Amino acid sequence: MNVKEIESNLVDLINTYRKHLAFIDLSHIDGFFTALCCTKEVIKPSAWIPALWHKDRGEPNWESDEEFNQFIQTMMDYYNLVVGLISRDDYAPAIYERHDGKPDLNFWCFGFLHGAKLWNRSILTTEEAKFVDKHIAIIQKFSEKGNAKMYNAASQEEAMEIYKTIKTNVKLVFDYLEKKRTQENSPILH
Repeated sequence: MNVKEIESNLVDLINTYRKHLAFIDLSHIDGFFTALCCTKEVIKPSAWIPALWHKDRGEPNWESDEEFNQFIQTMMDYYNLVVGLISRDDYAPAIYERHDGKPDLNFWCFGFLHGAKLWNRSILTTEEAKFVDKHIAIIQKFSEKGNAKMYNAASQEEAMEIYKTIKTNVKLVFDYLEKKRTQENSPILH
């Protein structure tokens, strides 16, 4: 499947299970999966699948194993798409355009921070934690309710710079922790 087909399948799934999911659109869930990719250790589906469900409504009653398996396969397809894109430098956050032409960062940032709650920060060194915190600070900033006025006052050019900074910083965190993960898991030669 190509990118558009995978995205279309995910949008259909979001629309079908909207009342059960903790996410409202593709941008929101894209932020979530992006955060899952930006870790020092792989977060297993058994850890992130429960985080997909709305805290009050929970998982739907599946009509069949096939329905459940299709749901999981679609989620895995999108997760793998994000991993592939970000590792090849082809990733751009799936952020919609607002009515005023600015990127709508809010839900993507919320999704990212939702995924970041699943990170095992205890395995990060002090240096690694500082690096990650420095680069995701802008995501935290634009998910805080009080910053909506500041963003609304930003010019089109300033808003695009914020978007580009988020995109760059996510890639920096991914590459930094991917390198650390690779170094720690590589065999030691004597």
